[in-house]
This record gives sequence, C-alpha cells and structure tokens, in this order.
Amino acid sequence: MNDSSTPTDVHQKALWGQRLSAIALAVLVLDALAQQLSPEARWSTLLIQLLPLVIFVPGMLAKHYRTYSWLCFVVLFYFIVGVTNVMSPLADVHGWVTLVASTVLFNTAMMTSRWLQYAAIATAQE
Repeated sequence: MNDSSTPTDVHQKALWGQRLSAIALAVLVLDALAQQLSPEARWSTLLIQLLPLVIFVPGMLAKHYRTYSWLCFVVLFYFIVGVTNVMSPLADVHGWVTLVASTVLFNTAMMTSRWLQYAAIATAQE
C-alpha cells in the first residue's frame, strides 16, 4: 500500500468503486433487457446475456476482491461485443451503451479489487 494512503482513504475508495461498479453492472443489465423488448426477442438470448453478469452479484455484495477480479475477465467479452456493434453499419445506441458501460465496469472493478485488497491489509494492520 502507498504510504500516502490512510486506511480510511482506502476504505472510501473501495466504497466508491463498489458503488460505481454496481451502477455500471446495472446499466449493462438494463441495456440487455432493453434490447429484448422487441416481439421477436428470445428469452434464451436474454439469459445468455445476463447470467454471466448476475453470477457475480453475491460476491460483489459480500465485498470479495476476487469477484471483482474475475468480473474484469468476463466484462471483456461485453467490451468486444460493444466494439463490434459500434463499428457495425447497423450501429445503434445499445452498442454505445454496452461499450461505455463495459469500459466503466472494467476499470472500476479492477480498481475496486485493488482497493479491497488494500483495505483488508489496512484492517489487519490496525
């Protein structure tokens, strides 16, 4: 841990990271739901889009730093889909939402994982 960070700072950073990660995750879930509003939408497609995200919610609520680390790996697939959709000639707002939300979620989850590790070390040293 950096000498300039106090335990309180690390806990605050971790809390903000958890909140931003939860918001970005919610945006990805809501965007997936919004894409399925058309009459020809399939529930199996929705399940394939949502299950990899929702599986991490219990670990996020329990504040496990490894959950955030693994979430980073999974979010990369959503990033790839977002980039592909944005570069498509048939691009729509859902591609941009997926791209931005997955980028925000990746960065916040990565930093939250780090800050939760630092918070655990700071708590152990107190």
